Amino acid sequence: MLNTNRNQILKRIAIAGVSVLAIGLVPNWEHQIKQLPKFQILGATHSAYSDVNAAPELVAILENPELTAKSALAYDFQSGSILFTHNFDQKLPVASLTKLVTALVVVDSGKLNTFVEVQEEDVRVIGPNTGLLAQERILTSELLKAMLIASHNDSTLALSRHVGGTPANFVKLMNQKAKQLGMHNTNFTNPIGFDDPNHFSSAHDYVLALKSFLNNTYLSEIVKTKQTVIESENKTFTHHVKTTNKLLLDDPTVVGVKTGYTTEARGNLVIRSVNGKTDVVTIVLGSEDREGDTRKMLDWVNSVYRW
Repeated sequence: MLNTNRNQILKRIAIAGVSVLAIGLVPNWEHQIKQLPKFQILGATHSAYSDVNAAPELVAILENPELTAKSALAYDFQSGSILFTHNFDQKLPVASLTKLVTALVVVDSGKLNTFVEVQEEDVRVIGPNTGLLAQERILTSELLKAMLIASHNDSTLALSRHVGGTPANFVKLMNQKAKQLGMHNTNFTNPIGFDDPNHFSSAHDYVLALKSFLNNTYLSEIVKTKQTVIESENKTFTHHVKTTNKLLLDDPTVVGVKTGYTTEARGNLVIRSVNGKTDVVTIVLGSEDREGDTRKMLDWVNSVYRW
């Protein structure tokens, strides 16, 4: 009788211990639960639980990866489960990650198959560029490739003017889109991602933008592209476009999505890594080593979880 009671007590202690360890595996879990909107399941098509795929299983206890990033987040794209967070709701400059939302607004406009006539102000923009020429006519869909693959600013400015009438009007559409997506810690002042005190977002908000972006087959295919050539009307001019995403070039599991860098924002990077059943999206903001931080997160996630 004594042995039976003793075994029951030990069993209860063991179960309690496993529960505590499981809770401890998810960084800042209490903060996440309080901060996430009620009844919202990231990555789900609808709010009903029946639409959510099974979350990966916790299988190991490891120290959190040491990152240089000010903010970082990793989540399972299929179930929407948050796998790792670090300051996930901190407002930060997002540099050219801005262009993911720019792309969503362009697609919403229904103007993908219309021609843009490049203006002098588009050509004069600073930063990486496609080499567009004033009065060149080129399809919106071609400019979208230059913006998302190579992060070209002249193509971005031409798109924003074509869709919005002016870049300023286009920014209004961007902020409307952000509000529609539920990005409450986000405000845009330009379509490119130039530093501005009022231009910011958060890793958590970008989960919402990425859900919309990556569920769009057309956009998700563009960001898989390593290099391509885009052509203006009647093939008058050709422009070579190459990805800025080093991990896309180096890692066969990476299938996108976007880089960003400015002096103030530092290194920003969004990656989607697909390997068998694993489909993980990572977000890094304010990093001194965006590729290194991303690799550390992916290694950690693949060691701690099982699909």
